[in-house]
Amino acid sequence: MLKLLDYFKINAQKAYREIIAISESPCFLFSNDPELSSIETKNNYYYIHGFNRLIKHNKIEIDRIVWAFAYLEDELEKYLIRFYKDKKFVLTINADIQIPAFTLLVKSYHNEMLLTPSPSIQNLVEWYKTEACFTGLTISETQDENETEDEPIDSYRSNVKVICT
Repeated sequence: MLKLLDYFKINAQKAYREIIAISESPCFLFSNDPELSSIETKNNYYYIHGFNRLIKHNKIEIDRIVWAFAYLEDELEKYLIRFYKDKKFVLTINADIQIPAFTLLVKSYHNEMLLTPSPSIQNLVEWYKTEACFTGLTISETQDENETEDEPIDSYRSNVKVICT
């Protein structure tokens, strides 16, 4: 695993700095009050832009990105187990093709939260690689008569995991 971190340190320095910042010195805020969930979300939300240039130019294998997220997941789980006892957390890794960026969010799990099935990290990264708008969005000034204005855009997917300490 450390060999891949060394690879990122040399070939993906921005991603390496983002991964190290999240894994070695996370700055999380948690609450037992479900009413404060929005504050947790704002505080515990991290962007990961470091893979974009490499993905855009096909200079990184998907497996290496998947490994990076698995590493982050493992390190955050260790952190949470170390500092919190008998508590549940939700770890969400998002892929947003319109920004484009991956984001990571950790927040308290409350029993009333509904979690939907999510794609694997592998599928999430593959989808992001093929769909991300690395050159920006195209905005058409004319509307095709077959298009509807309220057509939903699939621009955001998430991988969700519950961590129990």
